[in-house]
Amino acid sequence: RAYYENRQYKKARHYLAGVPKTSKLFSAARISLVWANIADGRLDDAKKSITLVRPKVEFKSFSQELTLQEAYIALIEQSPKKAINIITQNSFKDLDSGKLKRLKSKLLAQAYLERYLYQANSLSQQEKKETLNSAIKTVESIRDSARSPEVAFLAADTYWNLASLLRIEDPIKNEREWKSLLRRADQWLKPWLDRSARQGQSVLSEDAVFLSVAILWEAERSREAIARIMKMLKFFPKSEFREDLFQLSADYYYERGKFKKSLEFYKKLAKIGSEEKAAYGVYKAAWSFYNMNKKWTALRHLERLLVHHRKQAERGSSNQVSAIEKESSKDLFLLLAELLDHKKSVQELD
Repeated sequence: RAYYENRQYKKARHYLAGVPKTSKLFSAARISLVWANIADGRLDDAKKSITLVRPKVEFKSFSQELTLQEAYIALIEQSPKKAINIITQNSFKDLDSGKLKRLKSKLLAQAYLERYLYQANSLSQQEKKETLNSAIKTVESIRDSARSPEVAFLAADTYWNLASLLRIEDPIKNEREWKSLLRRADQWLKPWLDRSARQGQSVLSEDAVFLSVAILWEAERSREAIARIMKMLKFFPKSEFREDLFQLSADYYYERGKFKKSLEFYKKLAKIGSEEKAAYGVYKAAWSFYNMNKKWTALRHLERLLVHHRKQAERGSSNQVSAIEKESSKDLFLLLAELLDHKKSVQELD
């Protein structure tokens, strides 16, 4: 069990499997072996251990834990409906262990959410709502003292998905409801974000922090979202979401006329972004310079962008003209007309 806690699952499996059938610890050891196999990705071995130990368990709590392990395996295998059936069709009325109660609620809420995420195409609109509301009801039943960062992420993700579903259905009619759902989503994550700020290190996963940014952005609380983006970039300087964070920040400052600040983030986007995102960064940087009355610098940025696209086309790596390229071409002519007379404009184009 010590090896398991240290994530040395191979050694944990070795010792747990060595407990003989005649030992009073056999059932407990086998249940722990199932967890070790699950953690190590050995799902077939986990299933075999469950089959072997189930007839031999002495306590009801052991049998209940085995059932929850089966549900967890179903979730890993992306069978959320099966996981839901395993949990709901078995009796957990007499759960004595707080640990098992938390596990049951977390697995069931996760199963409802994943059913929505993976099987949405086969669900009606009403079934989608019912599935997400079931997840919310389950996760809200978890006691405050048992609400870990992982549970908070699960709850916020569920509220966010339901809010998105209602926005798509009718953003005006459902406005009060989807905004309320987003507020509740933020309430789940905010205490952990505040703790992270105090500790100088995130206790939430990178995905959870990014979700917290998306929640505020969709709730039209962009100023708060920007502050959260700055914290996220501090906690996760190499974040996989850097492109989106840089673009959101840059656009936020650009739209508010803070072009020096927007330029800072457009440059970062141009440096690390994908082909499309980097092009957008250079294009918007050009307009940031323009609005700072650095029109020649803006012109050079547009030229650089068009030259890059032309070289790509010559190499055959890009046959389609992107929207950014079209806009850059049009804006280049407008800038030339503004800065130069006709003769010099032609010379500049040559």
